[in-house]
Amino acid sequence: MARYQFAPQLSLQFNVDNLFDKWYYTSVNFNEQVMWGTPRSYRATLEYKF
Repeated sequence: MARYQFAPQLSLQFNVDNLFDKWYYTSVNFNEQVMWGTPRSYRATLEYKF
């Protein structure tokens, strides 16, 4: 997460989940059914408070 405050009421935030895009399991059940983790994703948020 990176955040920049332009002014007291204006900010920009940038998030990256799973930055290196690694494969991982979130769970495995007794049938050997695998639940994969989420792939890389990006999100930017511009916030203005008034």
